[in-house]
Amino acid sequence: MPNAKNLAPEFRKVDAIMRGDKQYGVPFAWGSLPMVYDADTFKTPPESWEVMWDPQYAQQLICQDDANNCITWGALVSGVANPYQLTDADFDKVKAKLIEGKKLLLSYFAGFDDGVNMFAQNAIKVMYSMGEPQVPALKKKGINAALTVPKEGAPGWLDCWVMSVGAADPELAQQWIDGCLAGQVASVLTNKSGYGNTTDVEINKAAGFTYGGKLSWLQPAESYEKRVAVWNEVKAS
Repeated sequence: MPNAKNLAPEFRKVDAIMRGDKQYGVPFAWGSLPMVYDADTFKTPPESWEVMWDPQYAQQLICQDDANNCITWGALVSGVANPYQLTDADFDKVKAKLIEGKKLLLSYFAGFDDGVNMFAQNAIKVMYSMGEPQVPALKKKGINAALTVPKEGAPGWLDCWVMSVGAADPELAQQWIDGCLAGQVASVLTNKSGYGNTTDVEINKAAGFTYGGKLSWLQPAESYEKRVAVWNEVKAS
């Protein structure tokens, strides 16, 4: 794929899509699950996720209801070595941390629109959510919202094109992937759709998408079933 040369250096060999020395996907678009905060309250971005465990903001905090991403988030905040391969001891640590934080939350929210509305209507100060579409949506509601990636990091999603073994037309599939790495696609992806692209660093910079290197790219988890079970225990606590 000739246009693979357009990939920015940080997307040419991403551990999350490598198995040994083989790459199993071509990065295309990216975004984050960062801290979204009220910039009128915080004149400088909060440095740590611990702000969501600070009693002074009790009932002014909200969190998405997402088992896998919340367990990953809790693992990052708890300093777990590998947030995608938790041991039983890790699960216990993360569960305790999330239960501690739950005491201060106003609520969980199910959908991103719900999160925006809840934030705007309840003078929320900080939320854990997808950032790139949420901040513009909050600004449309008159909220001086911003996002940041705290020192502990934040989950990041990296959309990749892949081709299955049974593809009916491998050549056509490769042409499609190659076309998606063409220069003009980056502009449409970032400026129109509002997501980070993987080929044009300058377009990302202009849009403020300069934090990709701070993200922990999501990977398959050790057990989604266990994550759901632990998350349900957190919510039921």
